[in-house]
Amino acid sequence: MKVIGARVLVEETMTKKRSKIITLDNKDPNTFDVDMIILALGNGCPKDTIVKPGDIPILESFTDTNTKKIIEVTKNKVVTQFIVNYENIAGIDD
Repeated sequence: MKVIGARVLVEETMTKKRSKIITLDNKDPNTFDVDMIILALGNGCPKDTIVKPGDIPILESFTDTNTKKIIEVTKNKVVTQFIVNYENIAGIDD
């Protein structure tokens, strides 16, 4: 997937915690752990940014992450990718 403009490609991995079925509609935080990682920055992102591929993003609460590309679905894990605006990254987790 190619990122255009001031946008960031993020991969989200939902890993099952308990013996429940994971679906993309099931947002119960007790069902899965969610991990995110930045995969790529678009060419419109600031050149002097501290954000880089491999970082763990902290997104603004209003960030739309509903449009996702499904990468992998297994019994215990769902991996998706989505693109967010660079400005929606509130910080980077250390």
